[in-house]
Amino acid sequence: MSVRRIWLFGLMISQLRLALALLLVAVATTYTFAQQPKPTPPEKDKDQDERVKVFTEEVRLPIVAFDAYGHYDPTLELDDILVLEDGVAQQLRSLRHIAGSVLFVLDTGGDSTGMGGMAKSTSLTRQVASELVAKLQNGTAIAVMQSGNAVFL
Repeated sequence: MSVRRIWLFGLMISQLRLALALLLVAVATTYTFAQQPKPTPPEKDKDQDERVKVFTEEVRLPIVAFDAYGHYDPTLELDDILVLEDGVAQQLRSLRHIAGSVLFVLDTGGDSTGMGGMAKSTSLTRQVASELVAKLQNGTAIAVMQSGNAVFL
């Protein structure tokens, strides 16, 4: 064998030793990391993870019903209403018609500038106001403000 071949053979053996040493280090490192226990995540506050369940007996939904002409419909019944929550129909137990608050402002006076000295007809104003009050639901709070030459509540 020539010196050159021996030298190449020695170089190959040293490269094999280096490759084998690197392979052993890689296997040992992988084995060591595989054997170590995985770090456990820090404990979360139990109050944050717990879900709160609330039993609800009644949910109030304000609803205003109008007819085809855009007028308030006082004939609304419980069977006329469908409430969906996430696409699921909910059972309705009651329907309440809540009375409102109404302010009537009645123009009962006349002055010499706007109507040429003619006084307004208070009989027509009284008739219209009476009919409106008669159509209000029981319990509706009303106030009347009269406006003529002065304002009276």
